[in-house]
Amino acid sequence: MLIAAIAILVTAVCSIGLFYSILVQQIYDDLKANAHVISRLDFEDASQKVCDQLSEDGLRITLIATDGTVLYDSMEDETKMENHRGRPEVERALAVGEGRGMRKSTTSAEHTFYYAMRLSDGNVLRIGKESGSIYHLAWNMTMLEIADAYAGCGIVCIPGVRLFCKTHDKALCGADRKDGGQHCARR
Repeated sequence: MLIAAIAILVTAVCSIGLFYSILVQQIYDDLKANAHVISRLDFEDASQKVCDQLSEDGLRITLIATDGTVLYDSMEDETKMENHRGRPEVERALAVGEGRGMRKSTTSAEHTFYYAMRLSDGNVLRIGKESGSIYHLAWNMTMLEIADAYAGCGIVCIPGVRLFCKTHDKALCGADRKDGGQHCARR
């Protein structure tokens, strides 16, 4: 029984790790796809309605000049934002064309996934997605795996205990007992 419980626990931990890594990769793939679509927008001509809808969808869009100056941000006033040249995803995008990362945003103070790509004019388009909902999903997955582990132990242990009792009941009800096995007749 202990071996079964350990096996279920190890499987649960491995599953959570695997699901989390798949989820993170999917988030970066989605950010990259969104960045390629958004890169076709002309930010000066884009309607406020389009920008608001992207923000409502949980995407933060930042357009950054090659010197790190923030030219546009969908959630903050870009004139009050600090230089973004030193941000890891921006540095990588300027160097090799694209970059990504997850870190606590200095602007929003939330853990955020970022994908950045260098545009044809040299500027960098960065898309961000806060990870609060992702951690909530990971927590729910963990709780589900723990519930599965308990259910699995119950499925394995209850029949095991019944089989043990049934097998050993014959020895307990034997005629060599002082009561002659009379307690078994009452069951």
